[in-house]
Amino acid sequence: MPERAYLVKGDPGLVADALHGLLGELRAAGLDVEELGGDDLSFGSVVEACNAYFLGGSDKAVVVRDAQDLLRGVDDLRRLSTYLADPNPQTSLVLVLSGDNKKLVESARKAGATILDPSPPGQTRARSGWLDHRLKAAPVRLDRQAAARLGSHLGEDLGRLPGILEVLAAAHGEGATITADDLDPVLGEEGGGAPWDLTDAIDSGDAGAALHHLHRLLHARHPFVVLASLWGHYQRILRLEGSGARNEAQAAAVLSIKGSTFPARKALSQAGRLGASGVARAVELLHRADLDLRGLRTYGPGRDSDLITLEVLVARLARLSATRR
Repeated sequence: MPERAYLVKGDPGLVADALHGLLGELRAAGLDVEELGGDDLSFGSVVEACNAYFLGGSDKAVVVRDAQDLLRGVDDLRRLSTYLADPNPQTSLVLVLSGDNKKLVESARKAGATILDPSPPGQTRARSGWLDHRLKAAPVRLDRQAAARLGSHLGEDLGRLPGILEVLAAAHGEGATITADDLDPVLGEEGGGAPWDLTDAIDSGDAGAALHHLHRLLHARHPFVVLASLWGHYQRILRLEGSGARNEAQAAAVLSIKGSTFPARKALSQAGRLGASGVARAVELLHRADLDLRGLRTYGPGRDSDLITLEVLVARLARLSATRR
């Protein structure tokens, strides 16, 4: 049974993961999710949205990110407290904090809201236990050396953990055993690199090499620039799939490529390997990543979220290629 009010706070990376899990639970319980935002948003309009009748007739969840920014005066907190004391039984209000706000947290706690704080404890031993617990519940299994290496690498920055685990699951499959060597492409970072190094690694199905080249590209390129190069690569493949082109010259003609036809040969070869269903799946993954980079789903603050979004995309595209070889 969903609660009438939630407040999610703590480490930004872990908050994003906790919120994603909470919204998944609320949707599974039959609630429609309504996200509020905009410069004109206030706690007054939040309360109005919570009390508004939903045309579909079902219960709903009202989500407010960066809720601390709405506290512009004493009246705002009073308005929220009044609502929380007698909430709409058809609405679950989800307040998400970036950072902390003691007044808002205390007000929500006094009103009986469920407080979700996924942040790890401060003590070293307790943090180690927290990490062990998270790894046991992870979609992949890290061997002892890999777990120790991951813990040492993350140090105090445990907010990166959910994104790293998701990338590993995308690259190796859920339930896979991860060694220390498997972590290198996810943890390492170098500068430089060329777009074709990334697409060649993806086409060969080598997720580790693909992630390595992705990190090198992102050292000097904006995430949307990298995504655009991937879109261009798969658009060529999409145009060739089902085109009837049987050789490099015909493929170059379909793609209107002049000069070197080597890119046409690579695209034709990959189109043949992926087939119609594989190409469709790749386009779906690219479209989802495009939306996530625009804010549909976040893994934490700014650049970190963009990095994880592209890591998950590249790992899934490489795995798709590997299954079609």
